Amino acid sequence: MKRHVRKILLFFTLGLVTTLAVAFVMTLVVDIEQGRPSQAESFVDSSHWTVTRLDRAGAVQITSLRVDGLDLSWGPQQAAGAPNSPTIGDQHTAWASLGTTSPEWLILEYATPVIPRRIDVYESYTPGALSKVTVFDAGGNEIEAWSGVDPTPTTITSGPTPISKIPVSLNIATRKIKLYIASDKVPGWNEIDAVGLISDQGQTQWATRVTASSTYARSYTVSSQIDPAELAPAWSGLRQPSPAMQAGQINREERRVDARGWPLLALYSEIVVPPGQNSGSSNLSVYQLDNSIDLELSGPPGSTTPRTGTLSGFGGTTAITTPKANSPAPVPLRPIWIGLLGDTVFYGLIWFGLWATLVIPRRFVREVARFRRGACIQCGYDLGYDFIRGCPECGWRRDQHTAPAPSRSAISEPVNGDH
Repeated sequence: MKRHVRKILLFFTLGLVTTLAVAFVMTLVVDIEQGRPSQAESFVDSSHWTVTRLDRAGAVQITSLRVDGLDLSWGPQQAAGAPNSPTIGDQHTAWASLGTTSPEWLILEYATPVIPRRIDVYESYTPGALSKVTVFDAGGNEIEAWSGVDPTPTTITSGPTPISKIPVSLNIATRKIKLYIASDKVPGWNEIDAVGLISDQGQTQWATRVTASSTYARSYTVSSQIDPAELAPAWSGLRQPSPAMQAGQINREERRVDARGWPLLALYSEIVVPPGQNSGSSNLSVYQLDNSIDLELSGPPGSTTPRTGTLSGFGGTTAITTPKANSPAPVPLRPIWIGLLGDTVFYGLIWFGLWATLVIPRRFVREVARFRRGACIQCGYDLGYDFIRGCPECGWRRDQHTAPAPSRSAISEPVNGDH
């Protein structure tokens, strides 16, 4: 029994070593950029997710690009970052609400918690509607920091973008604030270009993530015929944004997974592409055509058929770049457990087949040859064809079950004096 267990462990180990070796060889010899490309994207509200996948035998590369708060014209994310609407007026580089008859709000998140001393609100169109400002503490509690009449007059209609400078006296560290806009009190679209958070050290931060009660950019969904999650298996970890993106610390991330192995993918590696690095040539472009948006998606490398769609109710032009694999695959070290186990069993069975093919027939021929010359078939010791008594050299057939029985005459022979 122990011998069989040792043999099973041996072949399992051989299968595992072979699986690892094959995965590393695939990393060296397979050019994944020659693989069959496929791509899918989902475009919901101001969030865009693109998954590009390249497939070859023994290799898969999956690149996930997420852009949260895409700079749609009049979208909430237009209020993020530094101001870029220098003069007052209806400009698509600022946030605008969907309508003008209901109160609105903006929630702005910043990279670093600070104790605020002032909040600068760049009101780029029909100013004067700001009515309240609140801050959120580390526990997520909303605390009023200011309320009253907007310091920027509603009568300003031209010139540089006015700035409402709101003083804050709370000694609460925050990285999240909320603006309340009385759109129902001030006629017209009350557009906001940027919001600066000034700390007690005099440093200014600009919002990295913005959520709005509504937006003139309107909520819409554009997606490919397949869900990007279908191209990103569960083991890749790409179906969910990174913790930093979920926390709002970043609004763009690009991650790439490279998996190797045959017949199943067994090992993978992951890299995070630094922001600003040009990693692709395919792009998604949005072109303005007569109060509508024409959406054109050129496919990944190797694709010749672009996908197009039309979005209405927007203005302006924006573009994002989808990823292209153009760097050497890093060494795969993370296991894909199902594939690793499957390949290990597969190669273990191959090793067992080779052993059975080479060893068993050879042993059979050797034992037949020893038997024919009257030797022990296990060690080759010359038994003179006396196979019944077994082998005194190695003990073959010399246990209690195979020892020769005493003769009948020895049992029935009378002892002296008995009759």
